[in-house]
Amino acid sequence: DCSGFRGLLIEETLGAGFEDWKHWLPCDSAVAAPTAAQEQRAPYTVATARSAGWQWRIPLQHRTGNGLVYASDFVSDADAQAQLLAGLDGEAQADPRVLRFTAGLRKRAWVGNCLAIGLSAGFLEPLESTSIHLIHTGLNRLLDLFPDRRFDPALIAAYNRDVHREYAHIRDFLLLHYVPNRREGEPFWDHMRGLDLPDTLAEKIELFTRTGRIMSRQRELFSDISWFYVMHGMGLTPAALDPLAEAAPFGEVRKVIDQLRGAMQAFRSAAPTHDAILDRLLDPAETRRPQFGTGGGWTTR
Repeated sequence: DCSGFRGLLIEETLGAGFEDWKHWLPCDSAVAAPTAAQEQRAPYTVATARSAGWQWRIPLQHRTGNGLVYASDFVSDADAQAQLLAGLDGEAQADPRVLRFTAGLRKRAWVGNCLAIGLSAGFLEPLESTSIHLIHTGLNRLLDLFPDRRFDPALIAAYNRDVHREYAHIRDFLLLHYVPNRREGEPFWDHMRGLDLPDTLAEKIELFTRTGRIMSRQRELFSDISWFYVMHGMGLTPAALDPLAEAAPFGEVRKVIDQLRGAMQAFRSAAPTHDAILDRLLDPAETRRPQFGTGGGWTTR
C-alpha cells in the first residue's frame, strides 16, 4: 500500500488502526513557499525555532525551499503564514500553501498480504527528514522477512514489532529537540517542557545526565554522537564523566585536538566551494568524461 496518508488498503480496507503520537509531537501542519535560488548556495539546511514550531530553508538548484512546521493548537494558519513570510530571505515566488499531517504510525504495517510503505505506514514531522529513509528500511525489512504464500503470522509480527521500534526511535530523537528547551513564556514551548516522556526517551536522558553515556542499538538511524550533539546543544549536562575521558593525559588530548583543527582549516582553505562542486557535477560534459578508477580501469562520474 503506497497510497499515502489515507492508507486505502491498510486502513480503509483492512482496518490496521493508527497509533496517534500527537500528544508527543503536536506539530500537525506546515505552510510552504519558494523563494529565488541563493546567489551562493549554502551546503546545509537551516532550521529555526518559531513561536509554535520551526522554519526550514533549503537551498536547491533553481530555487530555495522554505516552510514552517507548526502546531495548529498553538498558532493559527494566518499567523503561521505571517511568520513564514517574515522569515524569508527574499520575496515569495508563490502563494503559501498549507499541509496537514498527524504524527504516528499504523498499529500494524503488515496485515495479511498487504504491506504499508511510506506515508501509508506512518509519518513523523520532517525535522530530521526521515520519510525516504523509512521507505528504504521498510523495503529492506521486507526482503529480510520475505513471505512465501503462507504469510506466516510470526514473520508478520516480527516485521510489525521492528517497524514500531524504528518509528519510536525517531520519535524520541525528534522529541529531544523540543523537551529540554529554554524558551520560557511561549505557550507551545512551555507545553513541550512539561510533557510526560516515553519511557525509552526518559531512560536515555537519565542515563546521559547521570553518567555521560549513551547506549544505541544496532541498526538505529541516530548514533551515539547524534544523540550527544542534541543533548549537549539543548543544555543537558552529565553529572559524571565517562571514566574513559580520564584515560589519556589532558595535555596530549589538547595536542591532538589542535592538530585536527589545523588539518581541518587547511582542508577548508583548499576545498572548492559548494557551488563549484555542484556546477561540475551538473555539467553534462563532466558526467560523460572518462576517469581512471582506483582499480586502473575506466569509470564514469
